Amino acid sequence: MPAEAERGRLRFSVLGPVRAWRDGREVELGPPQQRALLALLLARPRQPIEVEQIVDMLWGDEPPVSALTVVYRYIGLLRRLLEPDLPTRASGHWLLRGAGGYRMEMDPESLDLLRFRRLARDARAARDSGAAHLGVPLYVEALALWQGPTADGIPSVVRAHPVFTALDRERHTLVKEAADVALRCGAAGELLGALRRCATERPMDEPLHARLLHALAATGRSQEAARTYQAVRARLEEELGIGPGPELRAAARLALSGRIDPVEPAGEGGPPPAAPARSRAWDTHPVPAQLPPDLPVFVGRRRELARMPLPAVDRVAVVGVSGTPGVGKTSLALHWAHRAAADFPDGQLYANLRGFRPGEPRANPAVVLGSFLQALGVPPEDVPADAQGRARLYRKTLFGRRVLVVLDDVRDAEHIQPLLPGAPGCLAVVTSRGVLDERDLGERDLGEKDSELGGARVLTLEPFDADDARDCLTARLGGERVAAEEDAVAEIIDLTAGQPLALAVVAARAAARGVIPLAVTAAELRESRVGPDTAADLRAALDASYTVLSPAAAGLYRSLAGYPGRTFSAFAAAAAAGVPVQRARDMLAEFVRVGLTTVVADHRYAWHPLLRAHSTELALAHDDGPTRRAARHRILDHGLRTLRGATRELSPNSAPTALPTDCTAAEPGTSPPEHLARDQALAWFGAELPVLLELARHAARDGLHRYVWEVVWALEVLLDRQGLHHDDDAIRRSALEAARRLDDPTAVARMHRAVGRAAARQGRYDDAHAHLISALRLSAEVGEAGEEAAGHLEFGHLYVRQGHYGQAVHHWEQAVTKYRSIGDALGYSTALHALGGTHGLAGQHRKALVRTRQALESLRGLNEPHAEAAAWQQLGDCHLRCGSRRRAVVTYRRALGLYRAVGDRHNEYRSLVRLGDAHHAAGEASTARTAWRQALAIRECARFPPLSEQPSSDALRAGLRVAAAGSRGPMGRPPKGRPALRAVPGGSA
Repeated sequence: MPAEAERGRLRFSVLGPVRAWRDGREVELGPPQQRALLALLLARPRQPIEVEQIVDMLWGDEPPVSALTVVYRYIGLLRRLLEPDLPTRASGHWLLRGAGGYRMEMDPESLDLLRFRRLARDARAARDSGAAHLGVPLYVEALALWQGPTADGIPSVVRAHPVFTALDRERHTLVKEAADVALRCGAAGELLGALRRCATERPMDEPLHARLLHALAATGRSQEAARTYQAVRARLEEELGIGPGPELRAAARLALSGRIDPVEPAGEGGPPPAAPARSRAWDTHPVPAQLPPDLPVFVGRRRELARMPLPAVDRVAVVGVSGTPGVGKTSLALHWAHRAAADFPDGQLYANLRGFRPGEPRANPAVVLGSFLQALGVPPEDVPADAQGRARLYRKTLFGRRVLVVLDDVRDAEHIQPLLPGAPGCLAVVTSRGVLDERDLGERDLGEKDSELGGARVLTLEPFDADDARDCLTARLGGERVAAEEDAVAEIIDLTAGQPLALAVVAARAAARGVIPLAVTAAELRESRVGPDTAADLRAALDASYTVLSPAAAGLYRSLAGYPGRTFSAFAAAAAAGVPVQRARDMLAEFVRVGLTTVVADHRYAWHPLLRAHSTELALAHDDGPTRRAARHRILDHGLRTLRGATRELSPNSAPTALPTDCTAAEPGTSPPEHLARDQALAWFGAELPVLLELARHAARDGLHRYVWEVVWALEVLLDRQGLHHDDDAIRRSALEAARRLDDPTAVARMHRAVGRAAARQGRYDDAHAHLISALRLSAEVGEAGEEAAGHLEFGHLYVRQGHYGQAVHHWEQAVTKYRSIGDALGYSTALHALGGTHGLAGQHRKALVRTRQALESLRGLNEPHAEAAAWQQLGDCHLRCGSRRRAVVTYRRALGLYRAVGDRHNEYRSLVRLGDAHHAAGEASTARTAWRQALAIRECARFPPLSEQPSSDALRAGLRVAAAGSRGPMGRPPKGRPALRAVPGGSA
């Protein structure tokens, strides 16, 4: 047993991803199999597990000769990870040996599973003692410990081991028990989220769905209960050929009749509890959470909030919020959205449409739709090129989900018609300075009317009245100070015209000045006010705050005029001012004290667009042209350098030419953190993509040609490494023109490739061909083999899209030769992979096998798990088409484990389908059905769109029925109605 001091140092999690923390910092647990071994030990805490059991779990029926050696090495590595100071050959405090095996020694404070079981016991004790109402929060707390399926993230073949599936059953059993107790206590809403998630995971569990129907009815969601029952009934009839049982039918009758009766337990036995809870982090379809942070202080708007819809009962599909600048439209929308987020368990989408930004183009709804579809889980390659196709797929993807959509700064109703969800259960909140009309917002071109869609409601915000304005000042200054200077408070309210933004700025400045009387602040406002209009009131408030900044902080405020985002980091501010980051933090603290910015999550700062407009006015008035340009240059350099860091982390083996190398020397303070971890890089990139595109647009308008093409090209590289893309063709063409103006043939070739790739993706093949031939000609003229190889790669993709496999093979072979000549291992592997895939499409399966093996071998030691998974999957295709069915099974399993490790759900689905094909071809019908069922569960939960390269749910069910009948159906000749997947050369599909 570890000593008490040691107990406090380590903490473990197995209810979801396998994780460990030492002294509050997460420990990197190593490769998937090593994490799987730790997961097994955590799933059976304090119990010895024999080495033979470990080998069986990790390798099944095909362990390697070195299996025991590998296990012992993993044990040693885990001991050193958990206890870095452990002497050599010491047994340690946590991972102990005994009774012929190994065990993890810990207590409930160290492991979430033990804590979960203790809470479950306490909840049951409260229930059994007659105090069930005290047990409900204990159930909720226990279930909240689950952050996903047991041991999520380890190879799925290993996760199918009985020790993990037993814990999943434990979770599902408890959610039923907890629901029974909550329903009796009138607290069904507390368990509704857990019931929804478990019902998604167990679509045939009738007792579970019966409880879900009761909970939905008890919380006023009778329409959702009706839809849920119809879906379950259809699924039972289609897949099992039976109707709902008596328990489910009775629950449906009660739920739909409006009567709420407590559910009696169905007499299910079993071990203690387990179920999901409030977090949806482990849901099998993406759950976007795009809302910007709520204000740290929100006051007033009681009447307006009372008119906002209650999602459980109101039939409102669109809410419009209009009003003058600075009146608090976005603040109200986001505050309500954060409060209502729990009622939209399938996520929240957010977009700023830039409807009223002077000098800036409005956001293109088609581009916004593309980003929304990717956030909802649609693979980028499956997003339609045209706006109408995107709108149709958007509504289809939202159908059956409960999603909140916030559309900020909208020009008019026509601007956002394609972005309105048009699906039952979804809601859009729209803000605009313009006049919104309920009739315009309620119109939808849906082809048919749906009574469940609801109508529209418009709120027009006015400045704060005297009471709300006083509350605003009280919340920021304190009641005593406000009460002590009633006359000054009244004058401040009058001088700011009750504008919420102006009041917040004035209050922050007054709070920062401590004991200086409010009468002084009122006098300053009175002197700086230039007119009776609202804009003048706001400008007076901002001017008064700006004048108390130190000269350095005032310079930073003006420098940030060139930064387009609503939030920014201290590093970005340091770059803007050209100062060390700590100095920038000190100056930002001045901003916060006088209300010119607020601190939001993750050490970022937020400012209102009107503040940026104010800083722009000041920069034009006080700084000369070279000073303003220098600040913009530093901001652009910061974005470009941080892009470089993110790319290095997300794709460490990118070719040396992948990002531009002629960036100017870093100014003091412009350097981002020295190292971004993978999750940090992804989070930074997800938050900053709109800002980076906006920076490129600013650079194009200012004629900063080098920045335009470099930022756009860096974005192309980083997005391509993640299998993503953006839709702004205009900025690509601006970057191409910028590269031409610089007379840089390499830059021009790269941007021709970028424009050509986007054109091919959109089906404009002639346009794509023209740009790619220009890129290839320029690269050949300057003699850059790496650029030529990349050009041949793009040509290969273009010809595969058109079905011209012979021409594609010619270009792939050229790319292979050139990448090999310059020693670019990742590029060489990519070209070989694409060449093998094209041979397979052309029916040359032996050639495909050889090339794919070469691609896989060239990835050895590169730490590129996604590329490796794609190669293993393609190798499985080759084996299956060549008749090597057992080898196909093994390789598909390797691909599946890697895709699970990197969290790629779409390719996990594809790998499971292929794995089922391979088992079925080998005559293993039962195992094939298991793989296909898992694939079907992922597909239905993720609600993938119907794609030509993915079998539909109906096709998978047809395959299941054929497999159950015992007929054969290999990938090359799939079961009737279950089309085979088509390989995409060079891609991950």
